[in-house]
Amino acid sequence: MAEHTKTTTHHHKETHTDTKQKPTEYHPDPDHPTNKSATTTHEKTNAVKIMETVKEGHIPSNKQIDKELDATAHFLKQKEIHHEHSGHDTSTIKDARLLINAAQEALQDKNPDGKLQQFYLDVKHLAAKSADKNIDVAAQKRFEEMRKVVLSIKDLIKFIIKDPSFRKELYRTVKILREILHDQIPKQKEKIKHAQHQHHHGQHHHGQHHHGQHHQHGHTEHVTETHKESKVHVEVTEKPHEVEVKVRQEPHSVTTHTETHKTHETHKTHETHHSTGGKDSKSKVKHGVEGAKQALKEMSLDDLSPEHRKRIREQIKQLLTEICARPESSKAFRNLLNLIGSLRTDYYKASSTATVDRDIQKVQVEAIEIVELFTGGRSLKHFLKSLEKAVYTIEADPRLRQYIYDWRVYIERALDHPELCKDDKYIDESDDLIQRGRHISRDYREHPVITDLTDEAYALLKAMRNDKTINILKTRAKAFAKNFTYVDNKGKTRLDLDVLGQLRHDLIPFIIKRIKELPVPRIEIHNEDFEYLIVDDIFITIDEILPNMINIHSENDLDFNLTHLETERTGSKIKFKIEGIKPKIKDFYFAFKRKKLIKLEDEGRANVKIAGEGVNIYMTFNVGMKDSRPVIGSHTVSATVNKIKIDIVEANHRHILNMATSLASSRIQTKLSEAITKKLDQVATKWAIYMNSYFAKLPSAGDVKERIKDKVSH
Repeated sequence: MAEHTKTTTHHHKETHTDTKQKPTEYHPDPDHPTNKSATTTHEKTNAVKIMETVKEGHIPSNKQIDKELDATAHFLKQKEIHHEHSGHDTSTIKDARLLINAAQEALQDKNPDGKLQQFYLDVKHLAAKSADKNIDVAAQKRFEEMRKVVLSIKDLIKFIIKDPSFRKELYRTVKILREILHDQIPKQKEKIKHAQHQHHHGQHHHGQHHHGQHHQHGHTEHVTETHKESKVHVEVTEKPHEVEVKVRQEPHSVTTHTETHKTHETHKTHETHHSTGGKDSKSKVKHGVEGAKQALKEMSLDDLSPEHRKRIREQIKQLLTEICARPESSKAFRNLLNLIGSLRTDYYKASSTATVDRDIQKVQVEAIEIVELFTGGRSLKHFLKSLEKAVYTIEADPRLRQYIYDWRVYIERALDHPELCKDDKYIDESDDLIQRGRHISRDYREHPVITDLTDEAYALLKAMRNDKTINILKTRAKAFAKNFTYVDNKGKTRLDLDVLGQLRHDLIPFIIKRIKELPVPRIEIHNEDFEYLIVDDIFITIDEILPNMINIHSENDLDFNLTHLETERTGSKIKFKIEGIKPKIKDFYFAFKRKKLIKLEDEGRANVKIAGEGVNIYMTFNVGMKDSRPVIGSHTVSATVNKIKIDIVEANHRHILNMATSLASSRIQTKLSEAITKKLDQVATKWAIYMNSYFAKLPSAGDVKERIKDKVSH
């Protein structure tokens, strides 16, 4: 008879009480079972070692990763040949193989000699390191501040490397800032022509003969003034990254004045008034030339039209909406804002001293080398130099410091309250930041420190976007993902479960073969019955989870079934059902000492097999709505263990223990059901908290069904 355990958990608050076992008591004997780990009889596969490494927060070695990629690529190639010979479609398998090949190339190109692994090990060492107690208090403080900055840089690098969406959002952020701070070329040309018109008009009022000729050819505009003895030519040429202004006089003078203004320089409108009475033509011409030059220098940056400012505000709105909708992006931008806030001149001053910590120096160098691997070889030298100049400038200018701070606060408000992205009043507040930015950039026209920094950041992020290796990997990933979707007759993109099912039949046997056995953490219990009960060296064999046990189908928008895992949403419930799981636990170690009744102490090895109908698991989540967003409420979890068989294969009291386990099988089933249910309840609670956090960040209710389906399917 199956043993059934059920538990219900409520999520009115995002808290959960974990009933932990009584902690292990110290025993002086080093050979006591509580003080030693069992000698393993199992050999972990490469895939299992990789999973354990990732779980511990480390990066697997290049050798480990490459071994799995090689095995996968070889398997896919064989499958591709088999499908081709049997007349089946090979596109999905081929795209999968090409993706694996691209991943191998990216591993070799972006992580030569295990640079990433070494970087994270060095960062971990630095994070655990304390300041040297033999140095003075000021030096200890500098160490702590520098370490904080370096660790923040590490987090930023992690987000940049692993999250393409964050890289894209960062690129768009810098692009918007450049549009705010940089000159508009068409406006410049209008200002120049206006300045020439003013000079031309002044000559007319003094009775001088004049006429104007305007020529336009390609991207070059000419404004020509004719005087009695000479001509003044002002030529404005728009190039990809600059505006070149040439002012020349002829025929009596061959002097040529050339000024090149980068597109990020600032200008102020200035109307020139010329006094021509009693001056010769050379003086008049010189005055006109200087007027044109002065107009260029003093053009106002406050020249964005209302339509242009509105367009920038819409870009800001769209960007913030996308950032707030993705928890990873929100976390990454918080990290970036904190890093910006912590950068001080003290950091650079400390970095230049001879006493700077060697571990900090090492991590700094490694961080630069790693980022440069992802920029197509572009050096960070100019960006870092521009950043240092900008930090010194910002710290010395209270108005500029306040402007940076106001941007941080503005963005943080959206991250804290994503609903603000829909608030027009909040978005309109950015107009003040836009205007202030243009005024500040105008004031730094002669020393464009901030615009130089945005230019370098933009060039760096653009180089990342254009990196050949990463783009090939992205293209292969998109091509592979395309195989699993189709557009229905309503124009909606749907998951192609037929293709997914076929891939399941191809890949599941390969994955199972690569894993073989999954390790389970050591179990140690101390209670009223046992002084100690230890189960160690536990590996669950998964070779009986075969493809024919896994069914995938879709009955409506939210039905999903995988390995007898079903989900459905009826009214306000999400239900999971997992049935027929029959794992085997082979050759595990056990040790125990009873306190009551038959006081017995023993240790040995045993096997456990789940028989009959196996393990069946059922989970139900209640779903409500709050502020037009879904909220996961209480949940119910139950587990059924149909039949178990325990075989003691090695022990001092083997026959007695086998007899005891047979007689106590019902109780053991109950305990096992309770243990499974308790663990699943913890998993379900964490899942509900995560889902509620995710839904809370949604900019709007949107297509809730599709979002729930996406999360459930993962």
